[in-house]
Amino acid sequence: MGIFQVKVLDRQYTVDIVNKQCDCRRWDLTGIPCSHAISCLRHERIHPEEVVNECYSSKRFLLAYGPTIWPTNDKSMWQRVGGPDILPPVYEKKVGRPAKNRRKQPQEVEGKYGPKMSKHGTIITCSYCGDQGHNRGGCSMRKAGIRPKLVAQRNQSQPPQEEYEDEQLTSQVSMDLEEGSQPLLSQMTDTMMSQLDAESSQLRTRELQARRLPDPTFIMSNIPSSRPVPPTTATKKGKKAMKPSKKAKKAPAKKKA
Repeated sequence: MGIFQVKVLDRQYTVDIVNKQCDCRRWDLTGIPCSHAISCLRHERIHPEEVVNECYSSKRFLLAYGPTIWPTNDKSMWQRVGGPDILPPVYEKKVGRPAKNRRKQPQEVEGKYGPKMSKHGTIITCSYCGDQGHNRGGCSMRKAGIRPKLVAQRNQSQPPQEEYEDEQLTSQVSMDLEEGSQPLLSQMTDTMMSQLDAESSQLRTRELQARRLPDPTFIMSNIPSSRPVPPTTATKKGKKAMKPSKKAKKAPAKKKA
């Protein structure tokens, strides 16, 4: 088929060798295979030079400059016509410092995940009204507060399942009441009571299971005794215990000879 999936860091790209397309759109815009396409071409043992667009070939270059280019006369020998003189455009000095950096090509603009390509040629679709040519931020219906027709059509074509079941139940009950069938109502009440009883019993069993069971006697008797905590200076009692008492006997002084 010629379709590959290339993974680069955290992103994935789909490359089509037959149609010469890649999700990064560099191959589509420039006609030169990108790095993702080159990896797929190497896997298929195809030289990347063979899939480059024909406009870069020497044959096209020779066809463009194949006709003879005749020399022209000097400017002083040109024929005078009554047209206006062609002057250079008027230079307008702009505010601020002039830019010195050159304009980069689309494939040279660095984005968050590598080179960033332009979206020129792609058709965008509005997620609010469903029309093409604009996005949700520029939707005139959303700014005017008009509700789109897609929501109404979606609701009409696919009604909710609960509403459909309720309508069926109400229609069936009304038909039975018109016919005068009393046993159906009694059966409905019996089934509802049985369902309520079953739900209450399930809730009781869940509550009993959630409660904590009492500890056995042998576990209570084998609980280890608490160990004494050594005194520390973090508490007042520990500070008092660690502080030396004032009544401690002083060492006897040495007598002089």
